[in-house]
Amino acid sequence: MLPKYFRPKWVVFWIILFIIVGLLAWFGTTVLLYVRQIKNGTFDGASLSNNQQSLVPGAVPDSQKPQRDTYKVVTQDDPQVGPVQSKVTIVEFGDYECPFSKALAPIFRDVMKQYGDRVLFQYRDFPISDIHDQAQSAAEAAECVNNQNPVLYWQYHDLLYQNQDQLNPQAFESFARAVGVDMVSWKNCTESGQMKDEVLKDYQDAISAGVGGTPTIFINGVRIAGVIPKDRLIQVIEQLLSQ
Repeated sequence: MLPKYFRPKWVVFWIILFIIVGLLAWFGTTVLLYVRQIKNGTFDGASLSNNQQSLVPGAVPDSQKPQRDTYKVVTQDDPQVGPVQSKVTIVEFGDYECPFSKALAPIFRDVMKQYGDRVLFQYRDFPISDIHDQAQSAAEAAECVNNQNPVLYWQYHDLLYQNQDQLNPQAFESFARAVGVDMVSWKNCTESGQMKDEVLKDYQDAISAGVGGTPTIFINGVRIAGVIPKDRLIQVIEQLLSQ
C-alpha cells in the first residue's frame, strides 16, 4: 500500500499547495522588484497596471513611451489627504467622465482611507474635453467645492464618479447641495469660471509629466498609466513604507 501522502488525493493537495506557494513567492518577488525600480527611477509602470485609459486624441499610449522618468507632480493647492512629509506620495490625474478613472476611483478611495494617515494622496484634473464634453465643467465644479471646503470635496468627487452617466450642470448643482456647501459661494465660483485656470494648470502639468490619458497615477513621482489592481497597489505601498 502506498504511503498516505502518495495517494491520489494527497498528490493533488501537494500540487495545489506548491502552486499557491510558488505564486505567492513570485508575487512577492515581483513587488519587491517594482519597489526597487520605483526608488531608482527605472520602473516601467505598464507592468503594474492594466494600461487601460481614455487617451487624448493623437496621444501615444504610455506603454509605447521609451523613457521612464520621475516627476514632481505634488502641489500644495490640489485636493489631498495624508501627511505632507510622507515617504510615499500617490497622485492621480483623472477625468470625471472617463470610465477607466471611474474604475480606479473606488480603489483610490479605499486605499486612501486605509493609508491616509501614512501616505499622501492627491487628486488632480486631466479633463479630456475632446471626447468628454462635461469633464472640464465637472472638474471646475469639484474645484469650487474644494476651494470652499476640502473635506466636502471628497464627497463631491465620489458623487461625480458614482453618477458618471448623468453629468450635466443640473447634476453638478444637485451634488453641491447634497454635500452641503454654501450654494451662493459655489455658484459664484462656477459661473465666474474662477477655477478654470486651476484645472488648466493641472492639465498642463500632466502633459509636462508625460500624461497622455486617464487615469494616470504617480507613485513617488513614477508615472503609471491605467487602472492598478487594489492588491498590487497595497503591496507596493507596504513595501515602500517599510524601506
